[in-house]
Amino acid sequence: MSALAWMVALLLGALLIVTLLAQLRRVPPVMWLKRYDACALIPAWTFFAPNPGTRDARLLWRQRYTDGRLSPWRETTGPQVTPWKGLWNPTKRVRKGVTDATSSVLRRAVNFPHSQLTVISVPYLLIVNHICALPGAEMANARQFMIAYTDRSNAGREGEPRVQFVSHWHLIEPADAMPTTAVSDPQPVEPTATTA
Repeated sequence: MSALAWMVALLLGALLIVTLLAQLRRVPPVMWLKRYDACALIPAWTFFAPNPGTRDARLLWRQRYTDGRLSPWRETTGPQVTPWKGLWNPTKRVRKGVTDATSSVLRRAVNFPHSQLTVISVPYLLIVNHICALPGAEMANARQFMIAYTDRSNAGREGEPRVQFVSHWHLIEPADAMPTTAVSDPQPVEPTATTA
């Protein structure tokens, strides 16, 4: 074996050892190395979450009719389990986008509860666009969305939804028109509220 082959083998062996130690998270020399690892050569794998998710965010919407009545809340995209999901899942990207936008809106609403910047943020506008594009009644003139959490018990059953955020009412026009401006203030709700 040449000197170059030995150096490469030594370097890869050292990288393997550092990578294995990095998974322990509390090895001081590895933590020091990771601080200066600008190219992210030392991976940190997290195959199993230390705190597994025990709740699901739900995006619900309703519409206001021209006579002032309100429709019941409806869920936009619930969890869908089908045998073909691994092979054919055409709505995966839409659901992922809605999930990410929902998390971002909640984070902004919790961190900045009195800020009006949440309602002009890209995630909020993405949700408004998604909600206003959903098929609904022809007599509706505005739509509103709500973000709620449901907790999963150990038996896999879901608990009652807890409201986290309620949006503005947004005017809607015919199907080919874009949603217009908001017509009322958003209503951030305390995380422990159970209104529906």
